[in-house]
Amino acid sequence: MHDNFWGGSMLFSGILWMILLVVLIVVLVFIFMKLSGSSSNTGSDKDSSMSILKERYARGEITEEEYDQRRKKLKED
Repeated sequence: MHDNFWGGSMLFSGILWMILLVVLIVVLVFIFMKLSGSSSNTGSDKDSSMSILKERYARGEITEEEYDQRRKKLKED
């Protein structure tokens, strides 16, 4: 009876460690993808912001001075 008890707990322990390892790998891959994705999106965010700024200027929502100030600020960031 002791042999079955210890063998069962070792099996359970091994399965638990494997599950934890798989979860750790998935979390690390997710973090890596999130970090690499955020650095590559900064250019498209600027393009989107510039597009919105141009649309607001074209609709007359902002003056030429405001447009120039905000365009310069976007180019700095």
